[in-house]
Amino acid sequence: MKILIIDDSPASLALLSTYLIKWGYEVVAVESCVDAWPLISAGDIGLVLCDWEMPEMNGSELCRQIARYAPVELTIFEQCEFNLYRIEQALLKEWPNLSLNAVLGDVTDEAAVRHVVGAQK
Repeated sequence: MKILIIDDSPASLALLSTYLIKWGYEVVAVESCVDAWPLISAGDIGLVLCDWEMPEMNGSELCRQIARYAPVELTIFEQCEFNLYRIEQALLKEWPNLSLNAVLGDVTDEAAVRHVVGAQK
């Protein structure tokens, strides 16, 4: 599975890339949602891992863009419970039939990331 990582932090990109490559995934990494959108809309990305707070387009806006394409499933992995709750409620209000998984966790927790990514196979 090809995984796209979007993060404006080079350290976070490196950390997630290291995890995913070690686990046998093909990884594409970019620093902005704007750079990522052509890759996502091309349709060959199996999973997107995106930072929440970024310039130009943030993670919540990217989730809305993806939801418009009626994905099979959308999983949100966020460390702030309130942010997770807000985006979950907003997405389900606009797309009530969206298959949405909201997972509380931190990308620096390797076991949590592996669990979430592994569930997407």
